[in-house]
Amino acid sequence: MSDVFLLVDASKGDDTWKEHVKAAVLPSHKVLTKDRTTKLFLMSHIYEAQSFWEKEGNTGKIPAEKLYNFLTAMNPTPLRFGGTTSAEEAREYIKLSGGL
Repeated sequence: MSDVFLLVDASKGDDTWKEHVKAAVLPSHKVLTKDRTTKLFLMSHIYEAQSFWEKEGNTGKIPAEKLYNFLTAMNPTPLRFGGTTSAEEAREYIKLSGGL
């Protein structure tokens, strides 16, 4: 299982974070999200990370770990990022929060 990157609404509290997942970024850079705005937000940051990766002389897709580090550095408030163990769990968390 590979890690999936989650975008969570931290303003809702940490106790029920699974119910407040707004989006998940899969290692393939695919975005699962509740709404179009969040998807566009994440896709723009993924595009930016990919651009930086290529400007450093790299080719191919930016590796998931480096992408996640880039997204973590962006850290928009009140949103926060974290990891989970699988795409299946990420889908469940988004469903819990009313998405998909």
